[in-house]
Amino acid sequence: MRNRYLISIAVVVLALSLVVSCKSDSKTQTADQKTKDSTVVTAPKSNEADYSGLYVADSSLCKISVNISKTDKGYTCVFKEGNKEYTGTMALRKESDGMYCDFMIKFSNKDKDFTDVGGYFEDNKTLTIQNQGNAMNQYDYFKSYDDKYLQLIKK
Repeated sequence: MRNRYLISIAVVVLALSLVVSCKSDSKTQTADQKTKDSTVVTAPKSNEADYSGLYVADSSLCKISVNISKTDKGYTCVFKEGNKEYTGTMALRKESDGMYCDFMIKFSNKDKDFTDVGGYFEDNKTLTIQNQGNAMNQYDYFKSYDDKYLQLIKK
C-alpha cells in the first residue's frame, strides 16, 4: 500500500515537471520565433527600399490619399480625406510575409493621443490600410468610408 502511494506521488511529480518544462520551452520558442519573424525599422537605411511618395485611393468613391516623406529620423505622413488633413509619423515593420507599417496619426487637435493605424505594403507600389475592425475589436478610422480595407496606389 505504501509503495503504491509513493509511486502515485512520483508519477504526479514527473507529470507536473513535464508540463512545466513544455510550457517554458514553448514560451522560449515563441519569443525566438517572434524575433526571427518581425523586425522593427525606425530610421530608413540607405540600402532599404524607399516607401516615400504619394499614395492615392484606387476608387472614385474614396477620396483619400497619404503623402509619405523620408527623413533622417524616419518617415512622416500627411493623410488627406476630402478637406481634412491629418499628420503624423510612420514606422516600418519587416515580417516574414512582407513589409508592414504603423502610422501614428492625430485625427483632431482635441486628441491628446495619437492613433496607431496599421498598413501593409505590396511591392512598394500598393499600400493597404485596415480601416475598420471586427466585432471583438471595433474601430473605424476614416468614418467617411464603409470599406474594411482601403487600397492606395503609389503615384
